[in-house]
Parts: sequence; structure tokens; C-alpha cells
Amino acid sequence: MTEPPFVTFAILAYNQEEYIRAAAEAALAQDYLNLEIIFSDDFSKDATFNIMQEIASSYNGAHHVIARRNPHNLGLSQHFNKVMAQAQGEIVVVAGGDDISLPNRVSQTVELFVADPEATFVSLGFEEIDQKGDFIQKGNTKTTGLPQRSTLESTLVAGGPGFHGASSAYKRMLFDIFGDLDKSCPFEDAPYVLRGLILGAGWSSPKKGVFYRKHRENLSSGLYKLNLDALRNQYEADLEVARKNGFLDERLCLVVEKWIEKWHYYHTLMRNFNETKSKSIFFLTKILPSKYISKIHCWNLCKLAIKNKCKMFFDKFLSRERLVK
Repeated sequence: MTEPPFVTFAILAYNQEEYIRAAAEAALAQDYLNLEIIFSDDFSKDATFNIMQEIASSYNGAHHVIARRNPHNLGLSQHFNKVMAQAQGEIVVVAGGDDISLPNRVSQTVELFVADPEATFVSLGFEEIDQKGDFIQKGNTKTTGLPQRSTLESTLVAGGPGFHGASSAYKRMLFDIFGDLDKSCPFEDAPYVLRGLILGAGWSSPKKGVFYRKHRENLSSGLYKLNLDALRNQYEADLEVARKNGFLDERLCLVVEKWIEKWHYYHTLMRNFNETKSKSIFFLTKILPSKYISKIHCWNLCKLAIKNKCKMFFDKFLSRERLVK
């Protein structure tokens, strides 16, 4: 009988003393046995690392637990690089210091990896919770449905089923082959999805694996405030690694190049539209009497205009037909 793969469960935290205990205890409660757990702190200014150390030192269960801290604040991408370099697992399950993983998250993840030798990353379903841990709304979770498999070509042409960084896991070989993310890269999940699709396939399961906490400090809540140029540069650097190593033929490399260009153009437009929306609402509420138009009306007018504009650009630049040409 084949031994189940060795897995690293890594929690990356920074200034999350309010949430880290629940995240760490959820990691220790995983029902998968062949597991190491890394509590990693990015030089928090609060008590986050002290809580991590306390929980790790008092644990006497089956898992091997490590509590580590960066000597100074590195930022998300470099912090992620450090954790990937230290991870011993064939599979690395990534968790935020503010989220709560279900006890069978690792087991569900490994099941998908084992079933498909070409799988390089896996994303599970999630439900959103607020700062207090109360449910907000369901994420991409359904009570029924089958996991969906995505390849590079299918994702570029038709779009993926939706991968969520908070519930994702990656083969460690993605780090071994592509190396560190650039320090300016704003987050790790998007580049690792592209890396994974270049080398294999990804799976998205509707089964719930994470309670994803929504609050003001969420990185993903401000996508268009992030450095889109840096993310594009990371995509291009990873594509160059794939080209030099012959992971993709030249035809597919050109398709990915075109997709990167259009992705950057589209999201830059979205960012500009969002900035324009805010300015428009402010302007309209200043010049128009309240009896004619309210802030809500302004908001709805701007949303409609932006939606129509974005749809036009999306259809023009990201349609299936133009993408594959």
C-alpha cells in the first residue's frame, strides 16, 4: 500500500492576534496524519507570534509543529517564499492567519491530488465569515456537484471554475522549478495558478474547506489598489521560465503572452473605472439638489455605466475567439 504524501500546512500571519488562535487550532485539528504544520509570522507588531509559540509549545498531538518568525517584515510574497523554502511536504496547504480551516481540509485536498497525478494545485469551497466569526454569505460552496479540472488551454479559452487563494494548496515543485516570487508581487495565489497550469492541471472542488474571514484588512478586498504591473511582470517572468525549459511550445507561449497583455489591460481599465466612479459620485452629489438625485441614485447610475463599459471592453479584448488567434 502506497504511503500517503507528506503535507505541509502553513499559516502565514501578520498582525492578526485577534484571529490567529482560531486559525492555529484549526490547523492542529486536521484529521490528516502525515502532516507538518508551520506557523509563520512576518514580524508582527502585536502578539500574533507569542500566541503561535504558546499554541505550538503546548501541543502534544500527532503532527510536527514549527513556529517561526521573520527577522523583519518582508511582505506577503517574500514571506511566502520563505515558507515554501522551509516546507518539507510534497504538497503545501496555505492558510491565512485570519481564516479557519475545516478539520478535513487537508484530507479533501490530498484526495484530489492523489486521484490525478498531473494535479499541481487544488482549491476548495469556502464560506465567508465576519470579524466576529458570524456567517456572511456562502462563497463558491454547493452541497452537491463534482470537482472541476482545468488545464492551461481550457482556462485561457473558457475561463476557470474559480480558484480561491484562501482555500488553495500547491505542489512544492512549483516553487522548486520557478523559484521565488518577486518581492513586488502583491500576492501568491494568482502566479501559482499560472505556474500550476503551465506544468499540469488544477482542481476546484465545491466541497467546503475554509471559513474565509472578511474584514477591512483583507488583501483581496482591494485588488485594484494593488500593483497590477508587478503581477504582470511576475506572469511574464514565469512564462519565460516555461519557455526556456520547454514546458510549453511556442504557439502556447504566444497565447499566454496575449492573455497576460489583455488581462493587464482589462484590470487596469477596471481600476480606472473604479476611480472614476468614486469621483463621479462625489461630483454629482455636490452639484445636484438632493430632491432630484440621492447618493444611491448616483451610485446606481455609475455602476450601470461602468458595467456597460467593462462589458464592452471585455467582449472586445477577452473574447474566446480573439484569445486563441
